[in-house]
Amino acid sequence: MAVEETKKDTKLKVTVNHGEKLGKIERSSKSYGDVDHEATKEQMRSAYKHITGMQEPIGEGCERVTTSDITEIV
Repeated sequence: MAVEETKKDTKLKVTVNHGEKLGKIERSSKSYGDVDHEATKEQMRSAYKHITGMQEPIGEGCERVTTSDITEIV
């Protein structure tokens, strides 16, 4: 049984820190779609730095989120 994986979508997920409110750190995240599947980690980090450099909340991290179809080849 052979299995094939086909990448469908790649996103950059950016997490930001809004500071402490009522004793808890408030965080939020936003995903940016249509990222090239072949984007390097350096390119992803550069995009993250540009995005967080244009906004007020403190950038806390970024993730590459990739979805794929996994199918059995018959």
